[in-house]
Amino acid sequence: NILNATEKKINRKMEELKMISLDDELWSAQPKGLIRVVKDKVVVLEGKNVKRFLIVSPEFASAEKIDNNKVQVTGKRKGSTFMHLWDDRGRWTFNVEVIFSGEAVSKKEKEEKIILEETVEPFQLAYSVYGDSFYEGNSLKALDRRSTGSRQWASISGQTPYGKVGARGNFSGYEDETELTSYSVGLADGRIGAFKNFNVRGFDVSKRFSPLSLPGTGLRGVTLDGRMFNNKMRYDYVWGREKETIGQVTPGVTKRLESFIEGAKITFTPLREQVYSVNFARGYGEAREAYLKDNVFSLETKQKFGKLRFSSEAGYDEENYAVRGNSTWRKDNLTLGLDFRDIDEDYSTITGRPISRGEIGARTSFSWRSSNFSLTSDLDIYKNRYLFNPGKPDELNFSGNLSGSIAFNEFSRLRTSLGYANTPGLLSPRKDFRISNTYSKSFKLFEDRSLSWFLGNSYQRSRYSLSPSSDYNRYSATAGIRFLLTKKMSYYFNYNYYWVDDIFADQMYNPRVYTTGINYSQKITSSLSGNMSISYRNEESTEGERSLLSGEDSLDLYAGFNYKISPDCDFFINGRVRNVWAENNQRNAFNEADFRWGIRFSWDLPFHWSPRADIQGAVFKDIDANGEKDEDEQGLAGVTVNVGNRKVVTNSEGEYKVKLRAKKVIVSVEIKDIPSGHIFSTPTFYELDIVEQKSHKVNFGLTTQSGIYGVVYFDKNNSGSPDAGDVFIPKVKLVLDGKKISSTDSKGGYFFSNVSAGKHAIRINLNSIPLKYLPVIKLKNEIQVGEGTTYIFHVPLKEKP
Repeated sequence: NILNATEKKINRKMEELKMISLDDELWSAQPKGLIRVVKDKVVVLEGKNVKRFLIVSPEFASAEKIDNNKVQVTGKRKGSTFMHLWDDRGRWTFNVEVIFSGEAVSKKEKEEKIILEETVEPFQLAYSVYGDSFYEGNSLKALDRRSTGSRQWASISGQTPYGKVGARGNFSGYEDETELTSYSVGLADGRIGAFKNFNVRGFDVSKRFSPLSLPGTGLRGVTLDGRMFNNKMRYDYVWGREKETIGQVTPGVTKRLESFIEGAKITFTPLREQVYSVNFARGYGEAREAYLKDNVFSLETKQKFGKLRFSSEAGYDEENYAVRGNSTWRKDNLTLGLDFRDIDEDYSTITGRPISRGEIGARTSFSWRSSNFSLTSDLDIYKNRYLFNPGKPDELNFSGNLSGSIAFNEFSRLRTSLGYANTPGLLSPRKDFRISNTYSKSFKLFEDRSLSWFLGNSYQRSRYSLSPSSDYNRYSATAGIRFLLTKKMSYYFNYNYYWVDDIFADQMYNPRVYTTGINYSQKITSSLSGNMSISYRNEESTEGERSLLSGEDSLDLYAGFNYKISPDCDFFINGRVRNVWAENNQRNAFNEADFRWGIRFSWDLPFHWSPRADIQGAVFKDIDANGEKDEDEQGLAGVTVNVGNRKVVTNSEGEYKVKLRAKKVIVSVEIKDIPSGHIFSTPTFYELDIVEQKSHKVNFGLTTQSGIYGVVYFDKNNSGSPDAGDVFIPKVKLVLDGKKISSTDSKGGYFFSNVSAGKHAIRINLNSIPLKYLPVIKLKNEIQVGEGTTYIFHVPLKEKP
């Protein structure tokens, strides 16, 4: 009964332990195996007739045999080491990682299939075309085509040993004419010899440096950028001829200008939170505007001080200066901002006038956001030296906004906004005040039906001191409702009513408008989807100039479909028909229609361009176990080396060599070919990123590392072997061959590593044993250590009589 109770207790204990079965699946992953064990916890390995085992660095983990088939691994200290285990299948090699318990909970490792050899993705060809047509007429039956156009692009891209290459061409069509309007080719993440981490692109390119130097422009030229000095420095370069386009690019509209731009930018990042940039750009050519300067310089900074972020730029265009800055402070839900600017009225970037030309001023901002409440505001105070009021050139101008939102619950919300502007110093001074409020609410009518509605009002007061005829007051009331008719169809109705007080004409207008419609969308199949809508707009009393209404009634019909033929191909078509009636005598009735369609393809081409390289090295007997092949260390012949999916056998000198094309490759040694009693002094496998035309050298060192392991314990139950009922004694010293000393840890364990094969003398330091104990065995013992094995030598103690 006592024996049965003990067995049940052991079985329950085993169920609590993490069990790893050394099966066929795990064997196929050798030697890339990982055992993760929590500190002071145990993982049990179950094999077939375990013969011996060895942990290379016993200070991180220990191993102990449970029975003929099981070995338990205990985590001792956070870190990693290698473990070798021999059973009937052969030798197993694992990377043992000891972690803390919190890490074990947070890390959810996914099983991944080991890819021994990875090639680059094949080159890809893509093409897209988009077409549209516009029709107009006095009636639907009398529609005439006013325009038709198309836009197309084609590209090819793929990974090469020198980076990712890509080329693209854009075509524009108008009526019966189609033209190649832009094209470019480039190399991303480039690496050519020692020149790495760069991007280069040519022909039709665009580049932006900063708001005060090169704010961005399109060129026919070349751009180059990259990083160096461990990403501490970035460089940008651009050169090209400017392109002029008018509106949407159509054939024949792009002009060839005698205007050129060249620029360079150097960015330094000495510390993670500090960035400094120097910008330089120059322009030349007879087509450049007369006001533009030949050279523009600027200096940028970006810094972070705790929760405060600050950025600034100072620019110089050979005659004038400009300065801008931005600072932001964030903590929890609160954000504060302060921006400033001082831009000379005649300052110019290399391509044109900057935003806020001639202004000197500052803008403050405030934001508070929580789950159910938000409040934001900003105030801009500035003086304009360009478009200023001649009567009040030094007057300050003010512009501000305040908006808030509060959610009473998940179904209802109130939004409010205020706006104020007073610009006495501008060429067209004005005072403007605006306020608006909207309350919205939604609720379920049925299980899958919902209704939402809103109510709102607004007021605006505008006064122009130099143009009294533009003065007005405007009030409005708005309401709307949206109802989900089905899961795919919804109905809406919105109504707006205005009171417009024309101050100059001393008249009151009451324009009003309502819009109503139905929207419907449906996923017809897994590949085909469609959407349709119909809407009607009715305006009334729109004669006033301040009504903000178009003076038109209209009926709109829309339908569109999208068909995903495959993951690499999709097609869409949609159309819209609009019938417009004149609501007042200042408008004309008409009909219009437009249709759009497009299709996109992409194909994987039947070739790829993987880097080519030589993988070579040796499998050798590492006599001094330093992991490096010394001149006097011999190679091991007949060992199979796995280079990706290839196998090669070492020659009489222990050397091998393989030529291959691949992006990545794993190199390892066939475990079955390792001589008995040997372990690795180098990593058991290498994962290489292949570099074009480089000879990668991979050596594998093997050594006959042997060891002596044991515990010092008080054999409380006189069983002759250490077990759970015994007391394990720490800080006991053992001396090997009169030279090496090892002390037992808190669990009574000790370990001698790098022990040569043969006879050794091990002595117990009696003075380090607690006074109440005496050794059961002799103080000095002679043991025989086999090559590549761990000799188990326990020291039992007994209490003094």
